[in-house]
Amino acid sequence: ARKCKIKEIYSIGGPSAIAAAAYGTKKIRPVNKIVGPGNSYVAAAKKEVFGDIGIEAMTAGPSEVLIVADKNSNPEWIASDLLGQAEHDPLAQCILISKDQKILEQTKNEITKQLKEIPRSSIAIKSLITNGILMFVNSDTKILDIINKYKIENSALSNVSKNNEKLKNILIETTSFYSFSNEIRIPFNCPYKLTDVGDDRLALMSAAYYDFPTENVLVIDMGTCITYDIKSSNNNYKAGGISPGLRMRIKSISDGAFKLNEITPAYPESLIASDTKSSLDIGIVMGIKSEIEGFISQYNSQFTDLKVIITGGDSKILSGKIKNTIFTNSNYIFKGLDFLIEYNKQDA
Repeated sequence: ARKCKIKEIYSIGGPSAIAAAAYGTKKIRPVNKIVGPGNSYVAAAKKEVFGDIGIEAMTAGPSEVLIVADKNSNPEWIASDLLGQAEHDPLAQCILISKDQKILEQTKNEITKQLKEIPRSSIAIKSLITNGILMFVNSDTKILDIINKYKIENSALSNVSKNNEKLKNILIETTSFYSFSNEIRIPFNCPYKLTDVGDDRLALMSAAYYDFPTENVLVIDMGTCITYDIKSSNNNYKAGGISPGLRMRIKSISDGAFKLNEITPAYPESLIASDTKSSLDIGIVMGIKSEIEGFISQYNSQFTDLKVIITGGDSKILSGKIKNTIFTNSNYIFKGLDFLIEYNKQDA
């Protein structure tokens, strides 16, 4: 918006928003053209106003998302991305394909859990019941056939573990594929070889640039590991620390101490323990909270007006517990990936 010198932004939606933009209201001036996707009602409204104002050549309805996952994929991320699509429209279609039955089951459980936390769950449930598909496919050839059927145009691959080269080659052959190679364009200055930096960290920095292009931003990602990364106000990337994540800390204690089993962590009600479980909650969860608050304090002393974003699958346990921070869900990494695709399509 800043780059285009846009001076007026209205948070409105649905067919009424199309009418307001086309014909104006007491507060909104009429526009010359409306573009962009929407649900079936928005598409119908755009057809109605066509002729009075311009619209794009095609009135696109709900879009689709198709995710191919392997055994190294993160079920929480997959579920979050599927729900991010499903909550837009009951007619939206969300498809997950995997050769790993366990990933399908874990993602299904994660979807059930996340549905309890999103505000548009009723829409997402209708979409998933009507058009959602979890598909077990036992060969790369069959996966390729499905990809070709759905005519996917653009794709990006982000994986903190070893890449699935077969999947990567399929995407290169059948789509406009974007990977974090040295050839990809990124919107900020990176002093490191792109292949030496985790894809997830670069995606998160891209999301930070998209949201806050002229501000100092610290992104803390609470995933398998906890990462700290800075995007400066002049758009320089500065990599911070990496420390063990919540699940890694729990597992390391249970592996190293015979009588301490793995726990389902919770934010402690007190710093005084009542049993072994609450002792572990205090030590692990409050330990992470204190670590993050310490890093925020130190980075605040180096960067003025620092915005702090906390994201990742385990960030929910600290949501609202750390002052002056912005908590997002694990979709933040997908925001970065989506932005990078659009950013690089400009040169395609």
